[in-house]
Amino acid sequence: MECTVPVEVHLATEHADVGSLERTVSTALAEIGVRLWRELVARLEAALPVPVACPACGGPVKANGRAPRRLVTLSGEVDLRRQRYRCRPAGSSRSRSTPRSVSSRARSTRSASASVGCGWSPR
Repeated sequence: MECTVPVEVHLATEHADVGSLERTVSTALAEIGVRLWRELVARLEAALPVPVACPACGGPVKANGRAPRRLVTLSGEVDLRRQRYRCRPAGSSRSRSTPRSVSSRARSTRSASASVGCGWSPR
């Protein structure tokens, strides 16, 4: 999977010292990182299978809004809104399952772990 994010950085080099230029570049790099994470997470979630049956009771599940999550990365925090699904008979809801390769890396921080939403939880 490839993610491309267009970038435009304006450096005012007249009367600028190295410190101010470095802060501008660092800020731009952090913004690019957050934009790349947003794009990557959106693509990953779009590729996830949509649940059709509740693992607890086998009943049908339906879309049930979006759940806010925060992913903490080295580039900064990325706010997400994950699609939620609900099983009325079992009274549980969840987000689509995240592939293990992504969720195991995300568990390195508490807030990132909360963002993967890969289990059913009673409501």
